Amino acid sequence: MPDQRQSQLNHHFLLLSGQKRCIIPVIGFYEWQHVGNEKIPWYIYHSENEILSIAGIYNDWIEDNTGEVLSTFSIVTTEANDMMHIFITQASVCLLFSVNLLKPDG
Repeated sequence: MPDQRQSQLNHHFLLLSGQKRCIIPVIGFYEWQHVGNEKIPWYIYHSENEILSIAGIYNDWIEDNTGEVLSTFSIVTTEANDMMHIFITQASVCLLFSVNLLKPDG
């Protein structure tokens, strides 16, 4: 799943005119902490195990080679907040929730 960095979003939102925003429901997702050559997975989920709402944008486009219409979406990211900044600099935009962090085998 690709993400759209803050620097690219202004352009995309202008093109989409506010009509192609979406909410992506998830139970949880992984963010990866990079420590030297090691990648450590952190699982982010709702503190009460409910569905998280992640901000997204979507669009349909035509694949040049085949002419196939593809429906795609991107997760919107922004600068990580204080809690998430301990292991990442960019984070998914989650809408109104409290989270728990789970480090596997930790």
